[in-house]
Amino acid sequence: MFLVTILRETYETVDINTLTPVELLFYIREHPEDIMWVDHPSIDIASMAVHSNPKILQFLTASYKANHNIQLVAARADGLSIAYITDPYDDVERAAVKQNGMALRYIKNPDENLIISAINNNPDAIFYIGKPSNAASKLYKRLTGKKI
Repeated sequence: MFLVTILRETYETVDINTLTPVELLFYIREHPEDIMWVDHPSIDIASMAVHSNPKILQFLTASYKANHNIQLVAARADGLSIAYITDPYDDVERAAVKQNGMALRYIKNPDENLIISAINNNPDAIFYIGKPSNAASKLYKRLTGKKI
């Protein structure tokens, strides 16, 4: 049991799992870290918690982490949250490097387009790939003025 204080007609202390869906939505929006105390939150509630604080993803179960919508919400809010996703969808990987090029660090076998996108976002992302292609090296040099 996890007790929370909410405003109904007066302030009341209640078990988080007895809140109505609307009350839970408003509560989790303000306190996303408390999602871990909710028994079987809906995908919408979990998505909203991740949107409010993408690092919450690390505390969700594998079934929530595998959900495409939750992955996309997390990647768009903080690209580095992809570190908590075991098998991200391709569009989630693109969203992650678009938001933060350093997310490339957590992507297994990125394709050339993903690498170029990450370097465009943050040139230092080039250091997270083994042997940069000519295109990646030229882009890095153009953006930084430095040779790789």
